[in-house]
Amino acid sequence: MDCYTDAEYAVSETIVLIRKASGETAGFKPGYLFGHKLAELAASFDLPNIKNIKRSGKALQALERFQQQAAWRTTLNHGAMTVYASREGFWLAEFKMIIFADMGSTTTRTFVDEARAQEMLVRLKSSVQSLVSNLQHFRAELELVGKAPSITPSAPVAPGSR
Repeated sequence: MDCYTDAEYAVSETIVLIRKASGETAGFKPGYLFGHKLAELAASFDLPNIKNIKRSGKALQALERFQQQAAWRTTLNHGAMTVYASREGFWLAEFKMIIFADMGSTTTRTFVDEARAQEMLVRLKSSVQSLVSNLQHFRAELELVGKAPSITPSAPVAPGSR
């Protein structure tokens, strides 16, 4: 869950900055879900003033890689988990979830053993680290692009100094 929290914060920071850079002042709707944030950020990379930023391509690629891992967030947060343990110390986790759709509901069951959980965690950590880093670099570049070079120095220049 910690990985997903880091990713969501980086995504939210980036959306806020893109909105400021685009002059968009509209607020967020109540119940603005993580999936909505991911979709908004992905769509933002198609905006002309954002697309032209050098780091936008890498940030979008990192977002796409992360989205492959993001589906597990829903299962971990909203699924009922039962852990089965053996006397030998092995475990198996079962995640049950009810998914509501227009035509009714579906119950899903997913099983994850320790080896698969470790593999998933390694992929998740890698994709989150890449996402957070690429979004951080993108935001830094966006801030630089958004600011005009200062014509007046921050402090007066002393006579005889360069």
